[in-house]
Amino acid sequence: MECEICGLDRYTRPVEKEGARLYLCSDCGGYARPNFTKPGFKPNTGYGNRPNFNNRPYSGPPRDDRPRFDPNLVKDLVENYGVRIGQARQKANLKTEELARELFISASYLQKIEGGKFKPDNMTAKKLEKKLNIVLFETPKKEEEAKEIPKPTTQEEKKE
Repeated sequence: MECEICGLDRYTRPVEKEGARLYLCSDCGGYARPNFTKPGFKPNTGYGNRPNFNNRPYSGPPRDDRPRFDPNLVKDLVENYGVRIGQARQKANLKTEELARELFISASYLQKIEGGKFKPDNMTAKKLEKKLNIVLFETPKKEEEAKEIPKPTTQEEKKE
């Protein structure tokens, strides 16, 4: 069949180019989208014979031996973490660059943590705790759950 762009008599395929359906050779329609609307023309999706995981057999309810969330294990970063890290680093006679190199972090990141601009991620904070022998995590204080709600006073009670 004849290519509709170059006019050469070559093998052509139906493609969609700039919104038009054309029969083009491989040179002219190499980057065009194949036309899937023609009957009998199947696109190659590239997935082949992959297993369908949606049809798995039911394996029962979830197990109870998996770890559950424990609110007693939650720990927060202390408020003055930057000051603590800076004082401990100076006490250990370490430069920012040296400590950062030992912790495998950048010196600028460590400076920003000490300055309070960044909060360290948990892994970095644990490394700092271990290296500088300081405490950066604390358990949050529990607020009283059952606070007494003051009763609204009426005009009569105010008079008495």
